[in-house]
Amino acid sequence: MKKIVILLSIILFSGIISQAQNITLKNSGTNYANGDTLVVSGSASVTLSSFMDVTNNSGTSMSIKCHRVDLNIVAGSTNSICFGGSCWPDTVSISPASIVAAGATTSEFSGDYKAHGFGGTSYIRYTFYDQHTTTDTICFIGKYIASGVGIDELTGVSISDAYPNPANTFAVINYAVSSADNSARVIVSDLLGKEMISIPVTEKEGKIKIETGNLVNGIYFYSFRTKDKIAYTKKLIVKH
Repeated sequence: MKKIVILLSIILFSGIISQAQNITLKNSGTNYANGDTLVVSGSASVTLSSFMDVTNNSGTSMSIKCHRVDLNIVAGSTNSICFGGSCWPDTVSISPASIVAAGATTSEFSGDYKAHGFGGTSYIRYTFYDQHTTTDTICFIGKYIASGVGIDELTGVSISDAYPNPANTFAVINYAVSSADNSARVIVSDLLGKEMISIPVTEKEGKIKIETGNLVNGIYFYSFRTKDKIAYTKKLIVKH
């Protein structure tokens, strides 16, 4: 009898593990197991984002939601989530469902953390689940380390790394500038310096989506140009 109970427990546990694998998470090619921590650090003056690719490994489409829970937050900071092509204010802790086809991956999730100048470390848990099968869940912890150093005094600009990188159809960057500048733009250039994409920057802080679907595979550079000066230049790899 005892052996039967143990056998049934093993089968049940295996079934739970198998079911949990219907949704998997990946960041920059690295798989994240349930409960793993993703560390994001940067200036307290710019939005820090934890990006995650969400994959539906099941044989049918899933209506996936994300539930955000503040675990330990620096006073004065705010945070929010983007998922399924839309972003919501910090008052929304559960996203509307995003339809992910069988075997498909969506790269449209980001947990956005704004320190508002308050340095320190905050912890936020993001749980993904099928709204029709709430036991099929997986989560990760976003650890945000915001330094008290403000926007770069020399350039007046703070810009994040692009994600995903390598990029297929798009990449996203976060930025902040010390003052409004109607001439500010994000420029994407090839290895020879030829300008491929030019995106106007209209706000002092925000998120910019770089469409890369029409770029051939290769290495590019994205720069933040303000008042005819290049503030930052970073590498972007396009791979379809």
